[in-house]
Amino acid sequence: MPNLNTPHNRPITLALLAMGGEGGGVLADWAIDMAEHNGFFAQTTSVPGVAQRTGTTVYYLEFFPDDGAGKPGVHEPVLSTMATPGEVDIVVASELMEAGKDGDDVASIPPQRLVGPAVVLDFVKEAEANPDFLLEVSHIEAWEKVNGEIPKGAWVLFRTGWSKFGDDPKAFANADENGPHTPGLPPACAEFLATKRDILGLGVETVGIDAGGAFGMEVPFPCHNYLLGNNKYGLTQLRNLDKLPTTGAIVIAAPLKIVGGSGSPTRVFALVSK
Repeated sequence: MPNLNTPHNRPITLALLAMGGEGGGVLADWAIDMAEHNGFFAQTTSVPGVAQRTGTTVYYLEFFPDDGAGKPGVHEPVLSTMATPGEVDIVVASELMEAGKDGDDVASIPPQRLVGPAVVLDFVKEAEANPDFLLEVSHIEAWEKVNGEIPKGAWVLFRTGWSKFGDDPKAFANADENGPHTPGLPPACAEFLATKRDILGLGVETVGIDAGGAFGMEVPFPCHNYLLGNNKYGLTQLRNLDKLPTTGAIVIAAPLKIVGGSGSPTRVFALVSK
């Protein structure tokens, strides 16, 4: 991370991938406060349309050094809505956690609601054949016939193999003129998990807990509406789900304690017996 106390001949740029809601705004405000405390001017904007299409907001911030006269030095503080590849100094992303707007903020979640048994629903083949694959209630019921009912307090991990695109932003977004094409849940399945199974939340490998085409569903963004609306949580951009057993692992989600935040960058751990 660049040292904010060191003179620069260009602004420091930061890309913040957040989940929408208050979480991203809280983090952006915190970054601006820290920059201004260190004598920098700061501006921020969010990329239009991203939250509506993916449930994820991308904030771009630039920090301009003080020229000693109380005004921005070297560069005028003009912020574009999309950073040029290679020009972003800091990226805040990786695993993310979302919380319902009417439930606990991420600073107030009881620890026992961050730890639970993991169940892995493996639909890699289906997602490879169809990037718009949707997990139906019938898929879960078939899974439960083999593995037993999803236990109370479980993290449901939807494995699609999408994490293989994690280092390729274009492939990860998989967007065209019609919007993103990534797997997810239709409204009936999101409602089923939210109301018929007593789970902690849903974990996915994609950029958001909703499918790429969720904005056009009968209930738009059903995972956000049903799961977060029922005080469940969402974990996104997960990796290494292929290393977990179908059942038997324990997942621990460790978000930042952002007061008032509806989401946070999160370290997600899995404990597996050997």
